[in-house]
Amino acid sequence: MRGLLGASLCRDFGELHTVTKAYVSLGALEHNLSQVRFLVGEAVEIMPVVKANAYGHGMLPVCDRLHAAGVGVFGVATIDEGIRLKEHIPGATVVLLGGALPAQAEAVVEAALVPVVYDFGQAYALDHAASRMNKDVPVHLKIDTGMTRLGVRYDEGLAFLERLQTLRRLGVVGLMTHLATADAQDSSFTMLQLDRFDSFLASSGLRNQVVVHAANSAATIKCPRSHYDMVRPGLMLYGLSPTGATPPGVTLKPILRLTSRVLRIARMRPGESVGYGREFVAKRNMQVAIVPLGYADGYCHRLSGRAEVIIRGARSPVIGAISMDMIAVEIKEHCEASVGDEVVIIGRQGTESISVNELAFLAETIPYEILCGLGDRIDRVFVEQIWDE
Repeated sequence: MRGLLGASLCRDFGELHTVTKAYVSLGALEHNLSQVRFLVGEAVEIMPVVKANAYGHGMLPVCDRLHAAGVGVFGVATIDEGIRLKEHIPGATVVLLGGALPAQAEAVVEAALVPVVYDFGQAYALDHAASRMNKDVPVHLKIDTGMTRLGVRYDEGLAFLERLQTLRRLGVVGLMTHLATADAQDSSFTMLQLDRFDSFLASSGLRNQVVVHAANSAATIKCPRSHYDMVRPGLMLYGLSPTGATPPGVTLKPILRLTSRVLRIARMRPGESVGYGREFVAKRNMQVAIVPLGYADGYCHRLSGRAEVIIRGARSPVIGAISMDMIAVEIKEHCEASVGDEVVIIGRQGTESISVNELAFLAETIPYEILCGLGDRIDRVFVEQIWDE
């Protein structure tokens, strides 16, 4: 690296093997957790959803900070995620939200995960595995009130619960549902789902004996009725509101700043092109910055010719086709860019900023996909600094 970039540049950003970095603000994460607590009150428990590597931010350091801030229960999607988290924080309660096949029951029981139950074959396999290992397994029963993914139909929930209670090694410690349209302006379907869920809760006889939960980030923000005993925030912990707004007195801070460096400055003459497919052809003499970031890192191909980055405090357009490992960025005439300059993909530099929501809009997708797509080649660097949007 010293030979390529020079000793002074190495001193600027360290002796590192990669130059594309995701700076994750643990200070902002804890601030956002405080905002959830403000919304729901101290009596309501918080289950941070940390699946998909904590939405791309880095599951274990994120969970360490949340655990230190008083969180004791976490939600994951896969058994592997759950095993990693239980090994890292043995005292944590880890709820397996994503389901498990009957053939995976032994792994779930062995790892001491708390599975979500939605099918009797799955429940029977868990009970059988627990009996063989002489263990008791706490479970959360999921009621499908309209999402039509995992869950027992709301009008079949009581019969399923009665059958579930015959399995001696399983103990129902939670009842839950998931809301399909909590982020929508029209709340009628959310209210219908909650009506169905409340009807099941009343007939179950367990309302005051187990933990009841339904609210994702959107419902945590918009729908106090859905808070019950516990909420399951995901996106809002990472600094984004799925509804596009927050209630008065609530502020969410972005916890991600994604940067890279200028790898090369290329000169182009009129008629010359850059990248695959010659999607950009120069109409004048110009300079182009080559940046080591591509769709293998989660910077999706749909951003080709649409997105901008920030170099030396100025927005600069991404030109040509985004490739697996590199993007090309037009250097504006007034910009004196150099090899090694910081390139901001998400976050603020000077007076300019680029948000996750901006990239999601340009890529015609949702912010969840932008965050969860951040690849393993990107270094996660955990800091305390809190940034403004």
